[in-house]
Amino acid sequence: MTERWLYRWWLWSTAGRLVVPSLALAAACLGAFLENLDAAARVALIAGAASAVFLDLRARGEATMAFERLATQFNDRYIRMRIELWAVVQGSDQAVRPQREAVLTDYLILCAEEYLFYAMGWIPPIVWASWRQGMAAVVHASPRVRVFCEDEVRRGSYYGFTLPPP
Repeated sequence: MTERWLYRWWLWSTAGRLVVPSLALAAACLGAFLENLDAAARVALIAGAASAVFLDLRARGEATMAFERLATQFNDRYIRMRIELWAVVQGSDQAVRPQREAVLTDYLILCAEEYLFYAMGWIPPIVWASWRQGMAAVVHASPRVRVFCEDEVRRGSYYGFTLPPP
């Protein structure tokens, strides 16, 4: 089970993780089949259900903080390069000049790292879709940039990242 699955089915996974222990708690308190359990067994069952809920909430909080750190890092890197990146994209040269290739390569590395964390499930699909639209705007803004990026990505050194369609 990946984190991406949890983002897609968060309601059901949360309901399942919260409802099932709650039902177990209700069964421990009210269920006829448990009436023969002693108090220690009931306390253990209640503690187990409470622990499961607590661990789930803690894991979700940690995943949210990890995503926040990743998103902040990726956005900061993009902000630092965006002026130079758009200068390359809006340039009038027939081909990307060698001194400007580094800017596009750095951008593709950023895109590939974002993709890697998305593929691992740490970036929610809605965020990835938004970032991918931004990537399409950069890559397809100029034929020479598109050609450079296609050639660069074709080399296969970008963690399986593919360019977005126009």
